[in-house]
Amino acid sequence: MPEIKLVDAAATAPKEASLIEITSSDEESTTPMFNEQTNYVPTRVIITIFLACASVDLLALMDQTTLAAALTIVSRDLNASSESSWIAGAYFLTSTSFQLLYGRLSDVWSRKVLLVIGIGIFFFGSLASSLAQNSLQLIVFRAFTGVGGGGIMTVAQMIVSDIVPLRERGKYQGILGSVVAIAHGIGPVIGGALASQSSDSWRWIFRLNLFLSGLTTACVYFFMPLRKVEGDWRKKVAAIDFFGATLALAGSALLVLALTWAGGEHSWGSSHVIGSLIVGIVVSVSFVLWQWKGTRIPLVPMEIFNFRLVNGAMLTMFVNGWGFLVQIYFVPSFYQLVYGYSAVKAGSLLLPITLTQTLFSTLSGLYIHRFGRYRECLLLGWAVWAVGMGLFSTLEGPSLGKQIGFALLSGFGLGNTLQPSLIAVQAGVSRKHMAVVTSFRNFVRNLGGTLGLAISGTIINNALRTSLMPHGLSKAATQLLINSPDLFRHDYGDERTNKILVELASAYTKGFRIIFIVSAILNALAFVAAWMLFTTLTTLALVGTGLAQVAVPEGYRKVYMTSKQDTKFVIVPKTRTAGATLVVQTITNKPEQQWYIKANQTQIQLADTTLCMDAGPQSGWKDMANIYLRECSATEVAQKWNAMADGRIALEASTGTKQCIDLQYLRATQNNPVGLYNCAGLANSGAADKGINWPLQNVTAAVVFSA
Repeated sequence: MPEIKLVDAAATAPKEASLIEITSSDEESTTPMFNEQTNYVPTRVIITIFLACASVDLLALMDQTTLAAALTIVSRDLNASSESSWIAGAYFLTSTSFQLLYGRLSDVWSRKVLLVIGIGIFFFGSLASSLAQNSLQLIVFRAFTGVGGGGIMTVAQMIVSDIVPLRERGKYQGILGSVVAIAHGIGPVIGGALASQSSDSWRWIFRLNLFLSGLTTACVYFFMPLRKVEGDWRKKVAAIDFFGATLALAGSALLVLALTWAGGEHSWGSSHVIGSLIVGIVVSVSFVLWQWKGTRIPLVPMEIFNFRLVNGAMLTMFVNGWGFLVQIYFVPSFYQLVYGYSAVKAGSLLLPITLTQTLFSTLSGLYIHRFGRYRECLLLGWAVWAVGMGLFSTLEGPSLGKQIGFALLSGFGLGNTLQPSLIAVQAGVSRKHMAVVTSFRNFVRNLGGTLGLAISGTIINNALRTSLMPHGLSKAATQLLINSPDLFRHDYGDERTNKILVELASAYTKGFRIIFIVSAILNALAFVAAWMLFTTLTTLALVGTGLAQVAVPEGYRKVYMTSKQDTKFVIVPKTRTAGATLVVQTITNKPEQQWYIKANQTQIQLADTTLCMDAGPQSGWKDMANIYLRECSATEVAQKWNAMADGRIALEASTGTKQCIDLQYLRATQNNPVGLYNCAGLANSGAADKGINWPLQNVTAAVVFSA
């Protein structure tokens, strides 16, 4: 179908579904096209797929958060010392970089296949991590686990966008956001409890992943009837930009390495830091240039940045990732290192954040579902989150009321910014870019979080080193104290540790205060970016409902589809929303009764919307079956019709018994259903059967189709 033009949004009409070759008249070279996997399904099927996606998110996030609370114990058992920060960092580094590759791979192969592969990598990485004998092995195995873990959450989000229309998507993405929050709430508590049993019991954190991986794989295999894709595997592999993925991994790794070293193992002015920083920036710029001019099939098509909405979403998601991971990792650390809380107690104080995030992630999704608007959620969320993080910086001592109150504000802000931003960015691009923009959004968010962790760690290190200088500690002792305070106490004894405890707490308080202030400032800047770069409320509401202003597609006409049984009755949807069924009503000359259609092969699009007639799953193409209203997709065979000259309109892909649009029960009465029926008609009368004959009347004049 021709491109559908939206106000401040890209065309919704995607490319062909299978990997094909398009040969230009001016070029001999061919350009592979990628699979567009839109597959709207009934609510019952959505629920089963959604449960599988939720299990995927739970798997990936439980891994991250259980380890966060047990990192000190793991470091002590493996004598990690200065390498302890890389046990967590290695996972985030690879998971961030491989986000881009998963986006493109899922366009080439089935989402389901990619999801199973990602879970498999995650399984074997967790198995290897549970058997690690030293810190280097664990870092390598965690990096391998990140290759799988980074992709599975992204693919799960793509699947939701494939099976759920845009307006409905907020409801489901909001509930997935709740799963994210729950995992971050219970993960630290479970991780701390498991690791505290014995010096070696931390390995059960990774063994738990094995069980969850098996459960998730079963859910994916049995509950995800997703669309299969076809094509030559050699062309598919050739279409993947592995060089670009390598540049992304190398650039982000060097930047994180430089920021981790700075002020810690090496001074800011050392050749290690400066060299890594310069090379990292050069490689990152090279990645952008390569995506822009160097590769035929980029991991990140530069055209997506033509939309202000996408740019706004990416900027704010970088800040979201920064604030989210800094909050999850450093708030518990703050309570442990400054107030002396246990790992379990510190992890429990994340619950006000995560439970509030759960509530408002769900409520924001329901708000989008109800009103088709999300800018209010984003603006309110960023404003409140900035206040919450700013208040954290004012904590002077243990105060349970303040700690819980500030956490509730932060959770409110986080819940209102995480999922609405995903809906916003998906509304701003065409469906052919849906997977790419989703993966890039997650890449930017994870990159923000990874850099946030590195820079925040550097801030803490510098504050501590400044305060510890008068105590004359060796570089090795200072490094041990900073990276693993419990190990320092274990090696140097309680007496010496207690002597510097007061100054150490003061230094930690100063460092954490800076971290929280930086997060508050970034959140305030994100509020400004959301205000300036996100589309107006009216336009977003229209896009969210499928009722954006749509130009008449080229070659199409605006018509009333009248019934041959009684031409006073015309086809209309019960409601102008995706999923509605079709009925006939008395003609009133209102826009909601008008359709875009053309002779012969055609889609049938409800006027001034992005919704089309859809016959539903192929298994249901039979007499008396319903016809639905779905978001238009040029690759959906259930939306391809043949408007014949004799007045019948046949479902083009139906084989055997050809199915036509039918006035069910042959009754031209108000709200009588419209569905499918054998194109042969009653008693094989063909077009003479008035139930399957639909004279098309132009909005201003009769439409005459040629044979």
